[in-house]
Amino acid sequence: MKTISNPSSLKLCWALIAIPVICVLMLFIRIDTWVWLTVMTASIVLYLALMTYFCIKQKCYKQLAINYLVGIVFLCTIYLQFVYVPQ
Repeated sequence: MKTISNPSSLKLCWALIAIPVICVLMLFIRIDTWVWLTVMTASIVLYLALMTYFCIKQKCYKQLAINYLVGIVFLCTIYLQFVYVPQ
C-alpha cells in the first residue's frame, strides 16, 4: 500500500492530541458532554482534512479510505456510547 511520505502519518497524528488530553482533564474537572464531544469531533475532522489533502496530493487513496473508515467508526462509537439514549 502506498503511504504518504512527507509529512508522515505520524506527524499528522499530532492533530489527534486533543483526544487524550481532554480524557485526562475529564478525570480531574467536570466538563460538559457537549464540550468534550465537540473537541474530539473537531480533532478528528482536522486530522481527516489534513490526511485528505496529503493523500490526494500524493495519490494514496487506499490509505485515505482506511483513515476515513477508522475515523467514522470512532465517531459512531463515541456517539452511540455517550449521546444516543434508546427509548
